[in-house]
Amino acid sequence: MRPAGNGRWRKWLLWTLLLSAVVAVATGFWIQVDIRSPSLLNQTISSAFQTVRYRFERKDGAHTPYLIFENSKTSINRPLPLGIVLNNSVNEETVVLSGLIEGTSLSAGTALTATRWSLPARDLDKAFISAPENFEGVMEVIVTLYSSRQDILETKQARFEWNGSGKADKLPVTIAPDQRLSR
Repeated sequence: MRPAGNGRWRKWLLWTLLLSAVVAVATGFWIQVDIRSPSLLNQTISSAFQTVRYRFERKDGAHTPYLIFENSKTSINRPLPLGIVLNNSVNEETVVLSGLIEGTSLSAGTALTATRWSLPARDLDKAFISAPENFEGVMEVIVTLYSSRQDILETKQARFEWNGSGKADKLPVTIAPDQRLSR
């Protein structure tokens, strides 16, 4: 004789394993679970469904946050506005700038290493970048946008330029013919 309820347990286990496999394929990773613990299995499946739901909601394009860049120039030893704007923000995203020249600093956020900086996306419009003293040239920086869940939403390249000619902060001057000095 078979114990009562044994057939239900097998059916539940079969459906749970099938559902786990579907969730694993949909989310792009495999879930390893101790089958002896049904509550852990249910918790893992619930977490996986939340991840899948979040990814499907964010891929519709209309609500996905994205960055807009503006190339920026200034003269040496002057701070430069970042020129990065975030559209469709939920104010919980983070931006990481990588590939900075050592000694570069930002007016907002936190230095992660000598060449990487992290800042909340809500501070992008207020942030300035300062190159090392007397730096003249172009900085090509990788900008990565992270969601509040630390998913990478976008990675792009930004360009910042400092020049020594001073053309960035001088206006052209014209002298009228009657203002010339006579000899």
